[in-house]
Amino acid sequence: MNKITLRAITAFSRTDLKTSEGSLSIRGREISYLGKQYVAIESESSAKLLALYRCMNRGELKRLKRWPAELTAKKSAVRATAANVNQTDLFES
Repeated sequence: MNKITLRAITAFSRTDLKTSEGSLSIRGREISYLGKQYVAIESESSAKLLALYRCMNRGELKRLKRWPAELTAKKSAVRATAANVNQTDLFES
């Protein structure tokens, strides 16, 4: 686990996990999308996306209120969409 993922998990635990009574195991996952870095906080048991942070240029984390649809989709669906885009580009040229 790298430093930025650990900072995102810490920020999430200070805000959302402070008021929860039950225990919740979470994990962080780094994502690169359109040249920008993101950290997704997910539940380990259900792999449900709980929070999304964007890594700013100055090293700060910003929690996003509105998540890009491409980042919330399942990993396999995103790969399938990328494969379809590449195939249509080949046919158009």
